[in-house]
Amino acid sequence: MVQFLVTSDIVSAIEGVIRDAQQQAVLVSPYLQLSPTFAQRFLEADRRGVALTLLYGKKDKLEEPTRSALSKLQRLKLRFLENVHAKCYFNESEMVITSMNLYAFSANNREMGVLVTADEDIYHSARREVLTMLEHARDDMPTMLGEARAVSPPPAAAPAAARPPARKPAPTP
Repeated sequence: MVQFLVTSDIVSAIEGVIRDAQQQAVLVSPYLQLSPTFAQRFLEADRRGVALTLLYGKKDKLEEPTRSALSKLQRLKLRFLENVHAKCYFNESEMVITSMNLYAFSANNREMGVLVTADEDIYHSARREVLTMLEHARDDMPTMLGEARAVSPPPAAAPAAARPPARKPAPTP
């Protein structure tokens, strides 16, 4: 099935891609600024064990609210590819190909796109293209997590005196 979408339908369809993902959701957008609703949907998917992959490409430094939301995700793969301009969002069963960025204010624009189910050839062709983009993208998790750690450092290791003593090996017979 292929269905034409307008702005409000696109927002709902992207939310559905995240909400209905069973194992994986891949989101491609040049600009990345999460709305509170999308941040919540990402967290819900992460808690369900869904692997989330985000590929973006126009600002190599994420703004604080988005960085903070993403740093809470355990199963996130964050990738950066400078020349990405595609907007494509998919899970195992459906895909949204659209003009809409994953950017909080994009819902105010006049956008259009299509919702495609996995039984359509276009789903598989677009998925292959996204996988090719991901192969060329850099892993952006160290950058994002490094900045997040600067805001809230990890707990310090226990001092040596507080650690239990090492066990002596048992005598051999």
